[in-house]
Amino acid sequence: MMPNAAVSHPPAEHTPPTEESVEPEADAAVEPPADATGEVEHQHGQLEDVAGHAHVDAADPCVDDGHHEGAASPAGGHAHWGEDGASTPFERAMSRIGVFHSFAVHFPIALILAAALAQGLVLAGRFATGSDTVRYLVWTGAAGGVAAGLLGWAHSGPMGADEAGVMLAHRLLGTALLFGLVGLAALGEWSRRPDNQLGALIFNVALFGSALALLLNGFLGGALAHGGLRHLFGGG
Repeated sequence: MMPNAAVSHPPAEHTPPTEESVEPEADAAVEPPADATGEVEHQHGQLEDVAGHAHVDAADPCVDDGHHEGAASPAGGHAHWGEDGASTPFERAMSRIGVFHSFAVHFPIALILAAALAQGLVLAGRFATGSDTVRYLVWTGAAGGVAAGLLGWAHSGPMGADEAGVMLAHRLLGTALLFGLVGLAALGEWSRRPDNQLGALIFNVALFGSALALLLNGFLGGALAHGGLRHLFGGG
């Protein structure tokens, strides 16, 4: 009988699994986290908002420099007749009359500037008989200033609570000129009294100052008509 011997078996050959034997796992659908989806939607909404805002800005060539927050009138100026424009019959009537403001403003500017030029020639001794011409120009310029000022208020409507910048300056300076030109005409009559050198001096200062103020306010009005100071200086 053969002795018991340890039966030795050759070690089993371990063969690494081939690619065919490995079953590919089903690809899991990759879903972005809820917060990531919300962020994408939020960014998309922001892009739409920016695009819509740019479209509105491009459609409105009138850039407001903080000078006006009312509804723009179709005539190219600015009106404060409520957020949606003139609504009552009175407001609509004032708005229609006010369109003549841009026509009337040229008369006081031209007449007072001509009066200042004539007075300068009188003071230089080049226009000895020009005092009556100056008087006529000042009175007609004052009448034109009153008409332009009243039409300006009819055109722009009541002052807005948040009015600022160019519009506010144009309104205040125009209102001051409305009364100031009447005062200038009265001052001219006072200065014509004999030996009234003080009156003549005050009248000359007031006349040349009024001419400069009219030039400045005309510039501000032109800025409003063309969409703001940045339009006049080429800044968009």
